[in-house]
Amino acid sequence: MTKKICPACGTEDIIERKTPHLINEAFGGGREIDIVEDRCKVCGTVGDFFSQNDALISEAIDQCKSLAVKNILQDFLDHAATSMSSMERALELPQRTLTKWKNGQTKPSAAGFALLKMLRIFPWLLDVAENKFDYEKGQRIHINEAVRKLVSHISFDDTLSSNLKISTSYNFAFNLTYDDSFQKEYNEHVSQEAIEGLSEAPTILIEQY
Repeated sequence: MTKKICPACGTEDIIERKTPHLINEAFGGGREIDIVEDRCKVCGTVGDFFSQNDALISEAIDQCKSLAVKNILQDFLDHAATSMSSMERALELPQRTLTKWKNGQTKPSAAGFALLKMLRIFPWLLDVAENKFDYEKGQRIHINEAVRKLVSHISFDDTLSSNLKISTSYNFAFNLTYDDSFQKEYNEHVSQEAIEGLSEAPTILIEQY
């Protein structure tokens, strides 16, 4: 058995202490591990003398990431009108790549894991991918989602409703219409009252938060 000695002074008079530490991963929850801290009673040196923590931390991170991948993909299956195969086609991934990631047969690279987290936070990016990352279409998808989010956070009272209520024409203007007539439709269907009313939206949002 290898003797445990202080790397600074060479003594074997070492105290080992374990303290709980939480490893967190977005969408993967957390794992609590016991971090080892060694202390030399002779010279007072403190640290992980025998590199026990690296393996514990690495294992906890891998477990959290694996769960995050499963949670993200399951969330898409549960709440999005899409399938694994359609996502793979949009992202130009080999067949069954996402299924293998979800089942733990293979692990995504760091870039693949980052992509999944981006899609989970901004699911509309999948629409952009399905449109071959066309710049103009991507901008319209982004605007449509931003307006939808903005409107969902506005509380309309009786006074503002006439100016801020999102009418059928306003919704139509921000529908995902991907042709050259988009700007024309926007100009024709967005009323001046709605545009003027939106100037008051920041005040409303500030009051809410």
